[in-house]
Amino acid sequence: MRFVKAVLFYIGLGVCAMTLAAAAPPAEVLGLSFCSGSKECLSWSAVPGATQYLVYKGSAETLPALASSGLDSCSAGAFGNTSTTDILIRRPNPGELLWYLVTARNADGEGSAGAGTAGERTPNADGNCCGELAFRERFAAPNGSAWPPPWQGVCSVDRADVQNGSGRYRPTLSGYSLARLTAAIDERDVDVRLTMQFEDSETQGIGFYVRQNGGCLQNTPLHGAGYAVFVEDFRTDGIGVWRERDGNEESISINFNPAFDFQNGVRYRVRFRCVQESPVTTRLQAKFWVEGTSEPPAWLVDVVDGLPALQGTSGGLAADSWSNYTSPGPPGGVAHTFIDDVEIERVCTP
Repeated sequence: MRFVKAVLFYIGLGVCAMTLAAAAPPAEVLGLSFCSGSKECLSWSAVPGATQYLVYKGSAETLPALASSGLDSCSAGAFGNTSTTDILIRRPNPGELLWYLVTARNADGEGSAGAGTAGERTPNADGNCCGELAFRERFAAPNGSAWPPPWQGVCSVDRADVQNGSGRYRPTLSGYSLARLTAAIDERDVDVRLTMQFEDSETQGIGFYVRQNGGCLQNTPLHGAGYAVFVEDFRTDGIGVWRERDGNEESISINFNPAFDFQNGVRYRVRFRCVQESPVTTRLQAKFWVEGTSEPPAWLVDVVDGLPALQGTSGGLAADSWSNYTSPGPPGGVAHTFIDDVEIERVCTP
């Protein structure tokens, strides 16, 4: 069975003889449980002032350390809302026990993980849980629903909804027609798998960012930054890896090949791997294949980048829908792009 451990509450101390409270991390996380109808997702009650929630995971072997100052858990992910999405896909083997712990964080720090009578609990905040999902999105909502949390539109999104079990989105027509939705997680080295689909491939491109900072080009106060895979057909069929620096998109390496022959309405699987190879370099790899066929063994793009601003950093996700139409464009707006079955697997490196 799986055991879920809730946390004890954090008690803030006020300033002596003053009515103003001292700045402090958030209070305890309460209400930890499985999501309704799922044993692959955790949820909890919102904590006032929290901007992020940290989920830790341990096993039976580490349970004794919960009652001491010893390290007892690894980091299973950071989330901007009150659930993990469906990331708990590794079920315990017979007789095995897994437990989870959630804390809240804001600009003043991380709230207490709770305290036992025999000592403080000490999450291993520097150690990630390896080889498991940090994020999953399957867009399993009724047609017309908004993209579920933690996705949010940050710039030029004309439409973003769920259609037939996929995330549908398109940009608002402008001088540069690009829509972006972001998801606030906190990961550095990841292996991404997702499904994408064009509606009008010869005018479109689909991008997916990691280490993303929540910004969008130079259209938001926080200029965009991160690494992306970009699949396109508007110039010729191609897949490439890009980076965004201070809101400016820069191609790193693109593999153009007419033989790729992207088709409208066909679902393609895309894999994008972003791993810190050394303190000053990151390896970026990408490939695609038709959904339902075997994944090819070779990467179509394999390159190392050393932009200092993106080395050793962690961040969230972003999904881009680009059109080569500019305002006023075709009547009724531009075609949609689709993404689905997003899985972010954490990669642990020495």
